[in-house]
Amino acid sequence: MAITTNATRIRVESAAKNGTLGSQSGAGTKQIIFDTNISTNNSNLEASPSFEKRHVVIRRGETDEECQLIQSVEVDGVTCNVYNTWDSAPVSGDTYDIAYKLEDMATIAGCTFETDSRQWVMTKRVVVGTPTVFGYLGMSHGQILRCWDTGTVDYSFRVAAVGRFEIGTLKNDVAERGAQILFDANTNGEEAIEFLNGSVSNLYEFAMHSMRAPDGVVGLLVTVGATADVKWARSQSSGMNTPFKNTYQRVQDIETIYYEDVAAVKLAPWYTGHMQSETDQTIKDAIVGKADGDRVRILIEEG
Repeated sequence: MAITTNATRIRVESAAKNGTLGSQSGAGTKQIIFDTNISTNNSNLEASPSFEKRHVVIRRGETDEECQLIQSVEVDGVTCNVYNTWDSAPVSGDTYDIAYKLEDMATIAGCTFETDSRQWVMTKRVVVGTPTVFGYLGMSHGQILRCWDTGTVDYSFRVAAVGRFEIGTLKNDVAERGAQILFDANTNGEEAIEFLNGSVSNLYEFAMHSMRAPDGVVGLLVTVGATADVKWARSQSSGMNTPFKNTYQRVQDIETIYYEDVAAVKLAPWYTGHMQSETDQTIKDAIVGKADGDRVRILIEEG
């Protein structure tokens, strides 16, 4: 379990750290206590690794699964503070998985940090997970990832069937601490990013750009598999042929609104491009209060 590479790709083939939680006695509502410190891990972590700025998912795959972003670590090395209060607090016996981050990928040839542009630069494709092996990658806090131009044949970034990709956080309809991905492509019609069947991605405060779009290259594609689970909040794309290609019903949150049940219209989450004001909250409240059968029209301004 680790991050692996070959001539053309870097692949995340595990969580950075995973296990089962012990006693959570004494933990606050915004804390989690791990069984061991970060020095026990699945290899390829950054120099002097820390829990900080890593995503953690507890009870992965269960109905009460929950993900948080770690803010800081207490002096004991195992008690961590997260940014938001847990909906269902961690308890002894819960499983946990902690994400790799870009700093870890830089331990492998093909990923470097460019100090003048403050960008993480890939010279290989990025793959998260495999068809059968869980891999977990997270980005946050304004990071910028510039992906390799692969030409017209292959993707630059893929979340595979048993892969999980997190950007930023979401709590109470607020998306924050996000990141950006730039696709340095020079050929029309190529695949930029793929979310394959079975993958899970939560993209909060996320921007995705084709760097060559001003030159007229606007054909980059994002492909979402029929059973991919992609949540997309306070996010934007530019220079793409379409923001998403091959989207299906199970992709819940790419659309601004979906119908949660017969009687309610639910914003999941609340965001339409540039709506970020008190007026927007008024609009939101009006929509949520609509009766079954009422029609709602929302203008989505992209980019």
